Amino acid sequence: MSIKAFAYVRYSDPSQSTGNSVARQTEMAVAYAAKNGVELDWSYRDDGVSAFHGHNRTVGDLGRFMADVQSGKVVEGSHLLIEGFDRFSREDPFESLYTFLTILRAGIVLVTLSDGQDWSTATLMGASYRLFGVLPHMERAHSESKAKSERTLHNWKKRRESGVVVDRLTKPAWLDVVDGEYKVIEQRGHILIRIFEEIASGIGVDSVARRLNADGIAAWGCAYKESGVRAGRTKIWHGSYIQTLLNGRQVIGEHQHHQYRGRKRVPIGDSISGYYPVAVPLDLYYRAVSAFRSRSMGGGRKSTKLVNLFGDLARCQHCGGGMRWNGTQSRVRDGKSFVYLICSANRQRTGCDHAARHRLEYIEHAVFDLVTEIRLDGTADDSEAATALAEAKHQQAVAQDRVGRIADLLIELDTPTMRTKFADAEKSLAETKTAVVAAEEALALVRRRATPSRHQEAVAALRAQMASSDDLSLRIKMAGAVRSVVDSISFDKDGEVMVTLMGGRRVYRFHLAKIVTKFNLVVSNDGSTITIDGGHIATDDDASDFKARLAA
Repeated sequence: MSIKAFAYVRYSDPSQSTGNSVARQTEMAVAYAAKNGVELDWSYRDDGVSAFHGHNRTVGDLGRFMADVQSGKVVEGSHLLIEGFDRFSREDPFESLYTFLTILRAGIVLVTLSDGQDWSTATLMGASYRLFGVLPHMERAHSESKAKSERTLHNWKKRRESGVVVDRLTKPAWLDVVDGEYKVIEQRGHILIRIFEEIASGIGVDSVARRLNADGIAAWGCAYKESGVRAGRTKIWHGSYIQTLLNGRQVIGEHQHHQYRGRKRVPIGDSISGYYPVAVPLDLYYRAVSAFRSRSMGGGRKSTKLVNLFGDLARCQHCGGGMRWNGTQSRVRDGKSFVYLICSANRQRTGCDHAARHRLEYIEHAVFDLVTEIRLDGTADDSEAATALAEAKHQQAVAQDRVGRIADLLIELDTPTMRTKFADAEKSLAETKTAVVAAEEALALVRRRATPSRHQEAVAALRAQMASSDDLSLRIKMAGAVRSVVDSISFDKDGEVMVTLMGGRRVYRFHLAKIVTKFNLVVSNDGSTITIDGGHIATDDDASDFKARLAA
């Protein structure tokens, strides 16, 4: 059986389809196959797809090739033919090297036709110095594309700054053009805020769409009455569109230019911040995206009749699994239904002995009555501090991802340069963690300005509303307030509940829905810090003792 060689042809500019680029790549692949007696396959080709941001790897045929290698459709020992490394990738050299080594470690032989080099784990075994010849090619390919991207970005920014609105671009459906500038359509802006608040509270995209349809809210592109309620026959909301809003960044003002490759829409160049007016505050955007992603990983359908205010924040202290409720755990007494939280692992009989049932109503009342950091009345304007925290967390996630990728490369290429890159990445990650801590402290300071009396007034008012109405939006509001402050809620089989605030700066401890104590996990004095073990159940006396020792 002959070896199969997959010829990978790529070009980024559609105008190149009629030039010499494709012909040259094709001729080189045919010549290689004839010379080496391999069976040529043309299954993978990226027409008009940029490699600068790795789109050929993430949405293009190079990515499809890699997936087929992993699935076994492309067998070990096959050849991948490329004209040169610039056809393969124009990403950051370390990203390119990571992709390169991933393919080689899967047993594929990569052939650069321009210089006739074969690359495989076999040819590199005992000759890893050859990798030093790869990096300059990757660096040059990236630098060329980066310079071109920066020129394009500069031109786009100049056009925007000069007030030019490009008619050929499809503007977001919630925007209008007024006097040559983009403006948020007020009614649609309110709908966007509602969508992101509901997602942030833990509601799923399909449930959000159903609620919009049930309330008679027109989908984008439909005729509006003054009230914003749809008129006549109109399209309806779909969960897939809600998901598109979450996956994009237009609602926070960013524009990403695209082009079509066949029927596939592919991003081109860097996104441009500030191109559109911001329709959704940054802190709300990041909270919604975070809730959506965690919900996607955790699975499970959310009820449209009752919002679990704690959602995936509620965890079993013994096994770490989620605390869930369902109809079989409800109890009806005197015509009233009582809902209980239970350990999912215990319910599914997968090893956890936490069989206690925690009455949801009691826990909710205790948390909202006594955790005064949960802001319900809007007395403290924390939008600026919350936005700063959201941005800091985003930068931390980016830095964490980069450290992981460089660590993987360091295993394959342990050189002084790679060690320096890794050290720099770790330093950047440490800086982002410090920034997150500072942002959390700033936000906590703002939220502490609300007095306990105002907090109790707000809770009482909200309870009165809930008693007189079945409006789901009230519970959504409360769920959003919890998620903006609380990091986790752990449940013990003996009835103890621990509420940990964002950043672990304060913990509230309840037993049978009554507060036992509250304490800070981190106590500081003149720059000195003592960290209380998260597993230790501290008391007020413990905290006083720590403070006394610090002051000594």
